Amino acid sequence: MEKETKIDEELREDSAKSASPPKVDQIISVIGETGRWQLRGIAIVFFISVPGLAHIFVAPFSMPKTDFWCYDEETHTNSSKNDCSSSCGKYLHDLESWQQTVITEYDLVC
Repeated sequence: MEKETKIDEELREDSAKSASPPKVDQIISVIGETGRWQLRGIAIVFFISVPGLAHIFVAPFSMPKTDFWCYDEETHTNSSKNDCSSSCGKYLHDLESWQQTVITEYDLVC
C-alpha cells in the first residue's frame, strides 16, 4: 500500500508540472500579441519595399544573356561566337528571343 501511495504521489507531481501554463515569451509580454498596430507596421514596411523589389526583379527581363558574334566590317563576316576580344569593333547579337535589351543596346558583352 505504501508503494502505491508513493507512485501515486509521483504521478500527481508529474502531472502538476506538465499542467503548468507555458512560459510567456519576454518580447511578446512587452510588445503584445499580433494586433492592429503590428499589422499596420508590417503593411507599411511591405509597401515601402515594393519599389526596391521591382528594381531587383526587373534585371533578368531587361538584361538577359544573349549570344553575340564579332562582326568584321571589312570582310563582312561573323567570327567567334561569344568571344570577347579587344580587336573587335562591332558585335552582332542574336535577336531571336529578344528584340532589344540593355546588353544589345550598349554592347555590354565583356
